[in-house]
Amino acid sequence: MSIKQKILLDLLITPGTVLPGLAGLTLLMGGWAVGAPTASFVGVIGCLIAAGVGLWRGVFHLNEITDSASKAYQTKELLQEEAELDALDRKLVRNKDPRDQSHLRNLRTVYQGFVEDLNDDKLSSYITSSMIDEVQQMFQKYVGLLEYSFEIWERSRGMDGDLKKTVLGQREDILNQIENNIHEFSDVVTRLRALSFKDGKSEVLETQGRLARSLEIAERTQEQMEKLRSGDNMDRFAEFTQEVQ
Repeated sequence: MSIKQKILLDLLITPGTVLPGLAGLTLLMGGWAVGAPTASFVGVIGCLIAAGVGLWRGVFHLNEITDSASKAYQTKELLQEEAELDALDRKLVRNKDPRDQSHLRNLRTVYQGFVEDLNDDKLSSYITSSMIDEVQQMFQKYVGLLEYSFEIWERSRGMDGDLKKTVLGQREDILNQIENNIHEFSDVVTRLRALSFKDGKSEVLETQGRLARSLEIAERTQEQMEKLRSGDNMDRFAEFTQEVQ
């Protein structure tokens, strides 16, 4: 089910629309079948009530319904990532470097706490679906960096000399950046989880600003990774791996 379908169902499928709608439709069809105009008239009224409730919800509660549906949809997606993350965790053991696995587990601990609050509806109403999406993007970018660091290690095992030293140096840079960024990620997510109705607008805006800046940092780190992938050293890296295959 797409997010649009989820929003539409939440908008239309409620006791205030389903009950009068079904009753009205039943009376309308029954009245038409047996030639009872009063029953048909009451049926039309029931259908109009259902349509009116749906229209009222669409006009006055659309933002609330959209946010609720988005959060539910995002929660489902987030939980589906667990199997892939478990597989990555097992893979990172192979390089016998505890740092990247530790980084992944720290990221997951912070992120899972956020997802659990989201799933249990414990997050503040100030937190919008776009803010949830930004947290998800940061997490995915950092996980992608860890996958790339493992890729570098795995391909460098058959290398030697300056090329190996340079490639592994790039891996060190990635791990150092991730370690620095995890602290900011943890602080921002902790602050989001701590937001409550008692916080004023300034506190909410400040947290939202920190979230946006943290996402910018994650995006810049990812851009640096892409430059490494397309740089001269990685071209030599690719040529080397093709030769040894």
